[in-house]
Amino acid sequence: MELPDVLKIQDNSRPYDRVLYTHRTPPVSFSQSQVRFEIPKAGIMSSTAMVEFSFTPDLSVATSATGGGTFPLSIGSSACIRRAVLSTLSGRVIMDNRDFNKKQVCEKSFRDGNYNHFVAPYLDMSWFSYRYADPILEPDFVGTLRNSGVPKTPLGVDAVDGSSWSVPDIVKLAGVGSPSKQQSTRISLRELFPFLYNLQLPVIFMEQLYLDIYWETDTQNQVFCPCADIAGDYAGGGVFNSVDCFLLTDNIVYTDPSVMDAIVMKQETSGGLTFPFTDYAVQVISNTDTSTRTIDEMERELGASNYKLTDIKNIELYNLGGDTSKHALFGKYYSDGTNSRHLQLVLNDSNFYPDNKATQMENFTRISEVYSHTSPFIPRPIYALSSSTAISGVSTALFNGFAMIVQAGKMNPLGIQLKDDVGRPFQNGNAPIRLYYEKDKTTSEQEDLTQPSLQYYFVGFMREFAVMKTGKVVVSERA
Repeated sequence: MELPDVLKIQDNSRPYDRVLYTHRTPPVSFSQSQVRFEIPKAGIMSSTAMVEFSFTPDLSVATSATGGGTFPLSIGSSACIRRAVLSTLSGRVIMDNRDFNKKQVCEKSFRDGNYNHFVAPYLDMSWFSYRYADPILEPDFVGTLRNSGVPKTPLGVDAVDGSSWSVPDIVKLAGVGSPSKQQSTRISLRELFPFLYNLQLPVIFMEQLYLDIYWETDTQNQVFCPCADIAGDYAGGGVFNSVDCFLLTDNIVYTDPSVMDAIVMKQETSGGLTFPFTDYAVQVISNTDTSTRTIDEMERELGASNYKLTDIKNIELYNLGGDTSKHALFGKYYSDGTNSRHLQLVLNDSNFYPDNKATQMENFTRISEVYSHTSPFIPRPIYALSSSTAISGVSTALFNGFAMIVQAGKMNPLGIQLKDDVGRPFQNGNAPIRLYYEKDKTTSEQEDLTQPSLQYYFVGFMREFAVMKTGKVVVSERA
């Protein structure tokens, strides 16, 4: 069933007179583990809605002299949100976005195109950008990549030779100056619930909607990073501030009665409005085999029998937990690419690829196909690396007190597109998805394959929900 044009993100064929109301809604409940918002029931909610909040780090770990540290450079304040749930008054769950912060390792890399065009600089307080060294000002680092930043040490000492860089003051959590000022950050609902990229919700015709956000409270998944001059390379303590937590929504009301009448008529004649969308399930695999080997391989089942599949994304953390799997600049939000890893899927008893091997650049192309309308913003040395030496293209200069070389090969998400050429999802049969995983060690500089790993697989599939004539929401697990 085709939705009315006013519920889609597109140019309308005819202009309408409309009024835009902006609501700044405080939470109905707030704690250090969860916050709940009651979504305003007014007009059509624009997909520009955002959640605003602030986080105060433990200044005994990240002192105010350094600005209180920063969020992980790779995903910014998205690290704070472990799970987001959109539900109804009657208890129906429209979308339950689990392991949101881990999935953003894939999503944030594509923020240079239409998919994430709404992400303004510093909006989420990440600083994931790079540039080539200046041949005049930084002659010792010509031909290398480094983080964009300010030429200073973490404590503010000028370093114009290019040997030391730091994050801009604007993305430091505790602010700068005397006294320091608390920084707020925003995350779009389109990131929390991707179906809002294409749809706007007629909340005035729907039963009451609720947004639940679960903060990342696991001390093993720290959400901020102090500089190297501070004892402890990565810390997690801090407080979410209730006074700075709001839901910002733009609600559209059309003054032309024919517009709203058309939506009501569609509900009446069709029994309701149906919204198809892409959801995902997450599977986490602990690769604990530590026997001596030159090839690391395993087979697992990922489920999803009888689902219409859209894509599969994958990230990998080295080691299984604790401090050993943290990264100096990315924390727990990266994907290891220092070994060549290959994914083969068995769907409906057939291999997806002719063979079980793929080069890193082939994998790079595959993740691009998942986001077919934009290119990944991942510099090649940061995506994958077969050698940990400086000549690989990553500067040995310091960023925030850490050697930039440690970023080499650490932003390596993989993706497999399962839609056909016209965008139709793949219909899986009764058999679950079977995964064949293989990782090679090809050079002596690569990490030992006996090291365990923690792998996240995000399986995309089609779902739908319908808004009935009474306003009740009915959710289907399969489209």
